[in-house]
Amino acid sequence: MNQITNQEGPECVANAYENIREVVLKKKPRSQEWIQAFYKKHKDKLKKRGGFDTRTFLKIKKEEGEIKSFAPIYEYHKRGPRAWLQKKSLWRKLERSFEGNKKVGFMFGIRTKFKLNKKHELIGLNKPGGHQMAIAGVDIKDRLIIENSWGDKWGDGGFCYMTKEEFFKAKVVIYAVYF
Repeated sequence: MNQITNQEGPECVANAYENIREVVLKKKPRSQEWIQAFYKKHKDKLKKRGGFDTRTFLKIKKEEGEIKSFAPIYEYHKRGPRAWLQKKSLWRKLERSFEGNKKVGFMFGIRTKFKLNKKHELIGLNKPGGHQMAIAGVDIKDRLIIENSWGDKWGDGGFCYMTKEEFFKAKVVIYAVYF
């Protein structure tokens, strides 16, 4: 697990990316020094594009040839959801993507002030936001396994879960990243 000590600004995007890279490609996450060097190298490009967000980060990774492509597959905006797939179809796609050896990972954007219940399940995701996590799989209880970058003392060893019921009512942003 790639973890950071001070989560300010867009660092959670790079950490979520490193976590899905670890899950999909079985590669060890790069260091925090790599993340800082990435930001320094692309500072002008980030300013030109109006700041930093998940889409900008993934565009740079595609330009560098590290990923084949990426696509937003679900976004929630103030005007309401903009879904490329209905949530039930999206859930099935997420489940199937973890079967076999597919080269796709998912970044999951939620608001920073989320809550966990006693089972370490995300609850109350009623507002979209700017914190990124990696979807790491589906467990035997049919919940999404979500990896955060806040260290293994957070949640269930650095992970939390999302039930189908919560997923269907959550206001989130999900990107598919193809390696």
